[in-house]
Amino acid sequence: MSRAASASLYATDFALSSGADPMPFFLQLCDKAAAIPSQGSQGPVSEFMLPPLSPPGSEPAFEPLLERLALSICHTHYPDNWNHSKDPETLLMKAALAASYLPRLRIMELWAPGVGEGFIFRYHVKEEEVCITTAATWHIKKNRKVSEAWKKVARRHPDLGFRYDTDYIDPETLTETDSICKRLELYHLLREW
Repeated sequence: MSRAASASLYATDFALSSGADPMPFFLQLCDKAAAIPSQGSQGPVSEFMLPPLSPPGSEPAFEPLLERLALSICHTHYPDNWNHSKDPETLLMKAALAASYLPRLRIMELWAPGVGEGFIFRYHVKEEEVCITTAATWHIKKNRKVSEAWKKVARRHPDLGFRYDTDYIDPETLTETDSICKRLELYHLLREW
């Protein structure tokens, strides 16, 4: 995961559908991005810390290039999150922290595949708004902590509104393990591999 996190900072598009645990990816991405001189951070990143701004008048040495990120989520690693009573809050909070280090990020999608079950999270910077969407094969509720974390990321676009949507995915439409992938905005990135 360390190499994947490093590589993602130097690419505009990055897709990883290995079904691995994305938590180490996000934490390593934060640490790698924080080590870049233009970020100005010292030491590892805590989950409550957003990256500091570059000093006024300073020229950044490098800015992460990532604009589009797609990651699959390993179902078995989050057994409590894939039922009707839980929300994948921790994962989405870590994803927001990682996104805070990616100033060019336009879209991030996380998904959990499965036959008859699935989950998608999408962060999307559109023309008039920044939108986050959670969709699942259960009726998922909006989460205040997740909303606040992503609103902080959206502040990078002060002229745009912010919207948080939830959507229900009919389990009967997910007839194959990868059926949910066809619902991704970044599906084309997966198909290029």
